[in-house]
Amino acid sequence: MHNLPEDQYWKRGLWRGKTLFTLLKPPFRLFLKLFFDYSVDPYTPRDDTFLVITNHNSTADHFMNAVGITKYMRYVVSDHLFRKGIVSLLLRFFLKPIPRRKGGKGETTREMIKQNLRLGIPVILYVEGNRSFNGKTGFTYPRTGQMIKEAGRGSLVTFRIEGAYLQTPRWAKYKRKGPVFGYAVHEYPREELNRMTADEINRHIYEDIYENAYRHQRKVMRPYPGKALSEHLETALFTCPKCGKMDTLKSRGDEFFCTCGMKTRLNVYGFFEGGDLPFDNVYSWDKWQNEAFLKKADQLKAENALITRDTGITLFEVIGYKKKRVMKNAVLSLYADRIEFVRDDQKEVFSLSDIPQSGVAHTQFLYFSMKDRYFEVRCDHLWSARKYFALHRMLMGLEYV
Repeated sequence: MHNLPEDQYWKRGLWRGKTLFTLLKPPFRLFLKLFFDYSVDPYTPRDDTFLVITNHNSTADHFMNAVGITKYMRYVVSDHLFRKGIVSLLLRFFLKPIPRRKGGKGETTREMIKQNLRLGIPVILYVEGNRSFNGKTGFTYPRTGQMIKEAGRGSLVTFRIEGAYLQTPRWAKYKRKGPVFGYAVHEYPREELNRMTADEINRHIYEDIYENAYRHQRKVMRPYPGKALSEHLETALFTCPKCGKMDTLKSRGDEFFCTCGMKTRLNVYGFFEGGDLPFDNVYSWDKWQNEAFLKKADQLKAENALITRDTGITLFEVIGYKKKRVMKNAVLSLYADRIEFVRDDQKEVFSLSDIPQSGVAHTQFLYFSMKDRYFEVRCDHLWSARKYFALHRMLMGLEYV
């Protein structure tokens, strides 16, 4: 929110961001080596204007990319970082990042990225929009390639980080020990981008940043030891492969179990041991639970049945960089065609077909948009916000895993 012409806004104070980058790179590099065992071969883009696209698997990705690319970049970040008081003010003052609403439409963000590139300002984009919950690179938005072509200026640099998911699984309560590696994969000059179609650019991006943590781990088998390796896994996996029920899985220490008696554990290599499961890793389990849900989706739609429910919910409406509470201590229910928030005689109902986008920040914050309105959902105890994101996309026939 500003009153300046767009070009002037993006250029104003640019020197502050560049100076901060220069000053902080050495301590960041030391910090990442000491606390994240991060190894990187820094890359200097050949073009002064460029767009970096990278995968997203760690809480420290932004710092890992900052020391992995030698030149200044403007970050695209989730807009919830703009609602954190003094931290947000400092963020906007020094770095002026490009906001992206999780669960909101991305047209405005894409226009901001193109505008920065046309002004000669490098940008870094986490094209998945979400850190991976299962260790595999997520779907990339199909309009990315067209955005790059329409920018008309700058090269494309692809960057991949490996090992970060096993060290800091998005769902995990604690960080593990173990190495992380970062490197630039390829730089596509503007002349080459102009010759490609948008689909060809998208294909190159996905191939370059693609990471399947478990497939790679089977080859190298590096240990990632830590405490309570399974804790909070129920925020990512929510269907039991033994009984087929949803919302019956729990974690304790290294163990992951169901009320039906199924029990397994995660080892230091990130694989499941015991439990007589048909798979041994989080990605395969996640893929299975999605396929199992899709098999019964038509029946659920026909019956208009309750799919899942959570209590202790607070619903906020986000307006600009502020939010107002709509309902507290509510019950959230997902049906095949709608979501409902209910507390006593207060009720809010949203049709799934009216929700074009949903998303998750961290592990506990659910976001969704509806026409010109934007909402945030929180819970007063551990819950799977990601469950609602996944089920919404599957019910609407949208790409997910």
